[in-house]
Amino acid sequence: TVTVDSKDPVEGKASIKVNYDVKAGVDDGWMYCNVKVPADKRDWTKHKTLSFYLKGDGSDNGIRIGMADAEGELFVSQQVFDMKNTKWQKHTVNLAVDENGFVPGPFYQPNKDKLQSPGILDLKEIKELSINIEDNWMNAKKGFVNIDQIELQ
Repeated sequence: TVTVDSKDPVEGKASIKVNYDVKAGVDDGWMYCNVKVPADKRDWTKHKTLSFYLKGDGSDNGIRIGMADAEGELFVSQQVFDMKNTKWQKHTVNLAVDENGFVPGPFYQPNKDKLQSPGILDLKEIKELSINIEDNWMNAKKGFVNIDQIELQ
């Protein structure tokens, strides 16, 4: 579930709190849950990075930032952001396909055969931003993560 948390925002009145409960037993050993936020086909071409603040629940889980471009191709951040730290930390991701940015989603691509420019992140019409909580073990996971100050720069 996603809620507004007014207890400890970075600044302002509230942050986003994502409560997750992932069941065990995924065949390939990876587990994830994601929160998708429609981006209303926004043009992000003027921006070089996306930054956000993250406050974890102390677990061994991590999050990746994901997005869907104009063709619906899914991309995820190369970096997995650690949820061990229970204090606010600022993170930045390049809005590019590179080692400090994004890669095409490795597990699932809708309309994979219909993509005209696979592997190229089209920032002209970003359709969706997602927060993906993941773990590479087959254990059930339950917890939360707070996110605040999501900004394009």
